[in-house]
Amino acid sequence: MHSSGFTKLIVVNSHATNGPPCQSALLTLRYEVPSLRTRFVSLYDITAQAAAGYLADADDPHANDAETSMLLHLAPELVHSDRAVDEADRSVGRVLTYPMPEVTLSGVVGRPTEASAVTGKALFGDIVEAITDLLIRARAETDPLPHGGEQ
Repeated sequence: MHSSGFTKLIVVNSHATNGPPCQSALLTLRYEVPSLRTRFVSLYDITAQAAAGYLADADDPHANDAETSMLLHLAPELVHSDRAVDEADRSVGRVLTYPMPEVTLSGVVGRPTEASAVTGKALFGDIVEAITDLLIRARAETDPLPHGGEQ
């Protein structure tokens, strides 16, 4: 990638457990290719609106209102609303983390029964706008100091 001329790399994540390995890879790249500029960002924390949308019905959501709403907007044929069930976030107040099968009977954490394509369109729009803004700013950004470190 860097040898192909790329000097900037932004990894946009949409699955929480992908975060640590992606961030580790970017730290490795930062060490191995110091001239490569990187950034890691997740859809659910790219803006305050995205965080509020993702976390409205659970602190550790999975197939919740936000995710189901975005699917209803983007690919409604993949959503089987007749099968939707709500499950409370059983991880609230716990000290340790737990894999999904230990906190949900259905695979859901949150309230997908409240999902709507309208909500999904708004949340998706906020996320796309934030990613677009981030990419524009990253493209225009220059190094803080000139090469060589002189001011």
